[in-house]
Amino acid sequence: MDLCVEDSPDPLVAALLEAQVRRETVAACGHGDDVELAVLVRDGGAVRAGVYGWTWGGCCELESLWVEPSLRGQGLGSRLLATAEAAALVRGCHQVVLFTYELQAPGFYERRGYEIVGRVDDYPAGAAALWFRKRLSIDAAATINDGVPPPTNGRAIRNADPLSPTRAATAVSGRVARRQARRSDQEASRQVGQAEPAAPEDAPAEPEDADTAKLQQLAQLHSQRVLTD
Repeated sequence: MDLCVEDSPDPLVAALLEAQVRRETVAACGHGDDVELAVLVRDGGAVRAGVYGWTWGGCCELESLWVEPSLRGQGLGSRLLATAEAAALVRGCHQVVLFTYELQAPGFYERRGYEIVGRVDDYPAGAAALWFRKRLSIDAAATINDGVPPPTNGRAIRNADPLSPTRAATAVSGRVARRQARRSDQEASRQVGQAEPAAPEDAPAEPEDADTAKLQQLAQLHSQRVLTD
């Protein structure tokens, strides 16, 4: 066996390592596979803003939240975050966690009820890495920062330059790329009849009580406001 250091490993290798760790984790905890979550603002197919993460084991982890520079300062980021939180509640999550850097405006999350639960100084050098957490509740999901000015109207959005395919591809995170590679590998396995049994998904159940129905209504309302305001 050889021990090698690689600067640009094949995405399929990264997907293999992640899949092995995920398989053992799922087997150990019994929570099933994670389910992706994204809230996007599109204009003619171009993504203007969005938040991406996943839900698993009663928790939601948000990896990326981005708003096109021309649309910032109008409350769109707050509404994206609130919509993701409401969707996580519908899926049965009791908290949201996220990782960011001190140089990326951590006050944005603190003003929205997030608390710092972890910190690594000098990552990167001269700054710090931060872990945030927010406990979720139905009452919190009902609040969507009504005092924040609405986003720019549709005409201004349409006048903005769309993301080119190259820029959009560059913006895809390493985890998303690994997921795409994993899906391609699973599809190839299915075609040759070697697919492994699918893990149970952390999918939302049908409404069983008034609270669940209310959560679904809140998630739908928040999504409509993000996309239409």
